Amino acid sequence: MRIAFPISFLLLTACGPKTPPVASAETETETETETETETETETETIGIPAPTENAPVPLAEDALIPDEEAPTPELAPRKPDNADLNVTLTFADGTTKKGHVRRIEVSKDWYGENEWSDAAGRLGITLEAAGSETELTWADLSSVSITPKSVSKDANCTYDSDYTPWMYTCELGTTSSARAKDGRRFTVVDRHKWRFVFEDDSELEFWIYKLPARQQDEGGVEFGMDHGENYAIYGNLQQQLRSDVRTMVKSIRIQ
Repeated sequence: MRIAFPISFLLLTACGPKTPPVASAETETETETETETETETETETIGIPAPTENAPVPLAEDALIPDEEAPTPELAPRKPDNADLNVTLTFADGTTKKGHVRRIEVSKDWYGENEWSDAAGRLGITLEAAGSETELTWADLSSVSITPKSVSKDANCTYDSDYTPWMYTCELGTTSSARAKDGRRFTVVDRHKWRFVFEDDSELEFWIYKLPARQQDEGGVEFGMDHGENYAIYGNLQQQLRSDVRTMVKSIRIQ
């Protein structure tokens, strides 16, 4: 016996849902790879213009900065000459210095701590003979001899309360004499510090009468000292004088 199905049933069966084909693993991998490549390419090219054929090659950062020569330090102008002397200086340790002195300066104070002067009116050396003082220039002299006294016996040490803290000074006297080119002899009593500037611009500073050593107290209070004189400083200054005596200028010959 033949069973007849309704036509509507057949139609529903024919139009029913179909299962979509399953993509192979190889196809999915290729698709993902292409997608990632496109994404990376887009990320790398965002904001970067496409190069042209004749585009300049960018230089390294260091190459963009031109080489600059270090600035040459400015030298202080050479002070003018005010002397023309050939001298030979002998020191207490036996060494000598010979040269052409082109410039002479003198300290405005006794210790060379403040200003120096090259004014002609200040360049006279104070000398004494027969109880009277006179001034001669270095060009008027032929020689100067300086003999220091004993530090232990003759050093004169004092303090100056006009300084805050106090200033301590020890001075060593000398037996110093000078001879003029005309033959006259003098005792040197000039207390200033002198400076010779040689042709090669080397300098020499020295005293020709009293040799000083100075030190300011580091332990003072604002308005004076609360513990009296600092005798330890006197000892330091006398030791400095002993050292200075071993290398001081002892004679100067002038041609």
